[in-house]
Amino acid sequence: MPADLWFESLQRPGAEVQDRGTRLAGGLRRLGLEEGGVVAVLLRNDPVFADVVFACRTAGTYYCPVNWHFMAEEVRYLLEDSGAAALIVHADLLPAVQSAVPAGVAVLVVGGTHPDGIEYEPWLAAQAPYDGPRVAPRGHLAYTSGTTGRPKGVLRQPVPLADLEAQQARLRSLIRQAYGIVPGCRALMSAPLYHSAPSVYVQNALQMAERLVLAPRFDAEQVLALVEEHRIDVLYLVPIMYVRLLKLPAEV
Repeated sequence: MPADLWFESLQRPGAEVQDRGTRLAGGLRRLGLEEGGVVAVLLRNDPVFADVVFACRTAGTYYCPVNWHFMAEEVRYLLEDSGAAALIVHADLLPAVQSAVPAGVAVLVVGGTHPDGIEYEPWLAAQAPYDGPRVAPRGHLAYTSGTTGRPKGVLRQPVPLADLEAQQARLRSLIRQAYGIVPGCRALMSAPLYHSAPSVYVQNALQMAERLVLAPRFDAEQVLALVEEHRIDVLYLVPIMYVRLLKLPAEV
């Protein structure tokens, strides 16, 4: 069973996380995404990321997270280069980039409505769960930073189903060493999910943790409060986050 998901006042049990993911997998298939297809994700940290992770594992599709600070032309390049057939986007982010969305890309709008998109929650509720064949799970289609030219997509090849169990055992060992994520732990993520390492962290925490707490953004005092409230075992931090934690008053 997936981890229970917490986001601000939202608490989503693992069974519901799984149900939403299988419904999204079914819905994406009906939008034309076959195995190996790509859905782009232009979201701030949001529980919908969990839907996407499980949908891609279930239906064998990739998700391409897009930095929501990007300009329209940067977004256009990623959508075209990745071959994304669908885009999941926050309603307030869509107006700035809608001119960059290629024709034929289905647009699912989160947290509001837009005349050029489909409202995500009612659409998801109406989808039947994925009922296709078992396929090799897929995940994050990462793009490089583009420091020497255009960003380049890093597409990991799927693991054959016959090798999947052994590969996942090796991966669990690596994730335990690199991130500290182990079965039954409580994990916290406050970094932007469009980055590669936070994305990998969340993929594995959703599969192995008892609880995953997702914060909308990093706030040093809030992170400490969430650690205390949820009895967090492991969290993802980068150096600037440690600096900001150390700058808090001693009493905090």
